Amino acid sequence: MQLPARFHASLDWALIPGPVDQIRPMSSLDIRDIVELSADSVAESLLAFPGMRLVQPAEPDWWAWRARWESADGFIALHFTLFDKPGFIWGGSNITADCPSSALVSLLYHMNQQHPGIWLHDPDCGMYAWQHLSDIP
Repeated sequence: MQLPARFHASLDWALIPGPVDQIRPMSSLDIRDIVELSADSVAESLLAFPGMRLVQPAEPDWWAWRARWESADGFIALHFTLFDKPGFIWGGSNITADCPSSALVSLLYHMNQQHPGIWLHDPDCGMYAWQHLSDIP
């Protein structure tokens, strides 16, 4: 199934770390190994996406961090979560969006060029690599 022309999300979708060595769609309930990425490196990569800007720095902590991409056609807003581990390990970025689906595909592709193992997570625990976004129901 193809992605609709527009992507709509309200914090029930996210970019998340997952396995580096798989690209097939899967359930997040089935994963065992995930890539561990520093919050600093993920934030830097997100902000390097053309048109993405920092809305709220990681103050007082990473949970406050916000970024937003905007164009005449829509927006993608990202929040930050961390794993409960020593250090600042990125746990994912919740998405609020109303944008052309191509913008989301471009963002996920960009992030995977910087950090293999970043997936799109849907409200039903489905995980999708950028190569298979057409598999989203």
